[in-house]
Amino acid sequence: MANMVWRRKKRWWTVSVKRWRKRGGSVLLLSGGDINTGVPESDLQDAEPDFRGMNLIGYDAMAVGNHEFDNPLTVLRQQEKWAKFPFLSANIYQKSTGERLFKPWAIFTRQDIKIAVIGLTTDDTAKIGNPEYFTDIEFRKPAEEAKVVIQELNMNEKPDVIIATTHMGHYDNGDHGSNAPGDVEMARSLPAGSLAMIVGGHSQDPVCMASENKNR
Repeated sequence: MANMVWRRKKRWWTVSVKRWRKRGGSVLLLSGGDINTGVPESDLQDAEPDFRGMNLIGYDAMAVGNHEFDNPLTVLRQQEKWAKFPFLSANIYQKSTGERLFKPWAIFTRQDIKIAVIGLTTDDTAKIGNPEYFTDIEFRKPAEEAKVVIQELNMNEKPDVIIATTHMGHYDNGDHGSNAPGDVEMARSLPAGSLAMIVGGHSQDPVCMASENKNR
């Protein structure tokens, strides 16, 4: 049943994306991550069917989710090879080198518009994931890394638009409780106009929110 549902969803997404492109529309398809864990048929194959399906649909980029670390980093690196799109996270570092483990951003051009996409991952991953796989990994505060990356992009890449694809969660009015701060609180902490949009994962409910930035 799970495989049948996935095939139907994959077919629907593939047809929808191709239809928009055929009409002359531009599509930028982003994932909020957490491709791993949940479906046995996928888990037993290290999510290879999922990533190959995402290739067929035409995904452009993916934020690294906390469930990507339910497996060793070697598995995640293999998944990057299967995927024909980049895994993005600006706030995940290797402790021993001080270097980022993933690309912090990717650049796309649609209808002559230069679009920068930043990836960010909840720093809760360090406490909700398997500590066996975090011995040399550091999850820094996403909002602080976002400020650094946005500044770097504006100085060096000069994009027309900056979007964040995140795996941080949406919490109404920024009330994140015992969870790490999510998309709302991060957006409010940034200077007005820093991000045109946040495409977020981690929360289990669909939300489309347009909210005033407190710094405006």
